[in-house]
Amino acid sequence: MLPLLDYLRHLAIQLDNLLIVAKNLRDLTTQMFCEKEVVSYQLEQKKILTDIANISQILEVNYPHQIDKTDQQNLHNKIHKFQKLNQEYVQNLKKSGFNPV
Repeated sequence: MLPLLDYLRHLAIQLDNLLIVAKNLRDLTTQMFCEKEVVSYQLEQKKILTDIANISQILEVNYPHQIDKTDQQNLHNKIHKFQKLNQEYVQNLKKSGFNPV
């Protein structure tokens, strides 16, 4: 098992990656887009989300109540940004008539 700090770093990196993909998806769907591009980003996003869920589970089981408030807030802010980007992306897809994976 890795130290808590390593898990937090990995989680922060994956959340940053998730934000990049979510922003790309949102931006892509504001214009004419290729279905293959959207599906590719969706699959990448799914992999990142799976990794984030796995890390979160490890933290919850092995490090309950050990994450300091600053780290918690930073992670929460990234999750909130992702939720907003994802919501915009979904709205764009609905407007376009494309059905996501």
